Amino acid sequence: GVLTQSEDQCLMTLVDVTERIQTNEFRDMTRDILQLLNEPGNIRDSIHRTLNVLKVRTCSDAVGIRLKVGNDYPYYDQLGFSDNFLQSENSLIDVDKNGKVYYDKKGNVRLACACGMVLSNASGLEDQFISPGGSWWTNDYSNVLENDCIADIRFHYRNQCMLEGYSS
Repeated sequence: GVLTQSEDQCLMTLVDVTERIQTNEFRDMTRDILQLLNEPGNIRDSIHRTLNVLKVRTCSDAVGIRLKVGNDYPYYDQLGFSDNFLQSENSLIDVDKNGKVYYDKKGNVRLACACGMVLSNASGLEDQFISPGGSWWTNDYSNVLENDCIADIRFHYRNQCMLEGYSS
């Protein structure tokens, strides 16, 4: 067929701009977070507001940040986790039936579950879960559960994240 000039003007090119949109969203979120963290004021408030930006911009159900206190890494702040989740998962230190803390061969406290594994810098963490910037993360926690190498180095896996429906 022959195209007339009016038909030719209606031809369109489809371009997938998903990656460009995601890049722009990430850049905007980073800018917002940096602005929050550079404002004068209380650090706890700044972190809380930062978590709120992360929760909203990533459409996450819950976000949290753990900071080291002694040998543990309790949540310093969080948004969206249930009270039941926090009650069972706030501390990464597990104790035996006699209340004694577990230690590794070097005398370090053994931290439980996947968070404990990552925070302990467990050797054997799979490269598939390490970002180019060095962060350990997954967008589908079932991949972690199915990974034999991870299962072998994880200590006292609680499975509470999965039971609560968190996948990342």
